Amino acid sequence: MKGIEYKGVKPSFGKEQEPTPKTTPELELIERDFAKAERNAEIWGDSLRLLMEDLAEIEAKEGPLDPEDPRLTAIKIAAMRTDEAKTMLRDLKEERYEAASRAGMN
Repeated sequence: MKGIEYKGVKPSFGKEQEPTPKTTPELELIERDFAKAERNAEIWGDSLRLLMEDLAEIEAKEGPLDPEDPRLTAIKIAAMRTDEAKTMLRDLKEERYEAASRAGMN
């Protein structure tokens, strides 16, 4: 069954809305920073994992390392950088959400 057609009359279901942009310049910058932070977290996490594997092998051969051993310092630095990268990711997620809210995209 075909609906009723009215010549020259368009049905009106309210005011037409302009499409919401999928992004804003602010969000594009945040997304770029987020991608970089995500990559940094991945790199530092991989580095930390490899260092921990190496440490396990070293300690299996040599026994527990001295707390002042430079190899432990490398692990501490990698752990610190991994935590910093994860914190940056959390901050950027919040910033991205806030920017999307301001742009009316949530």
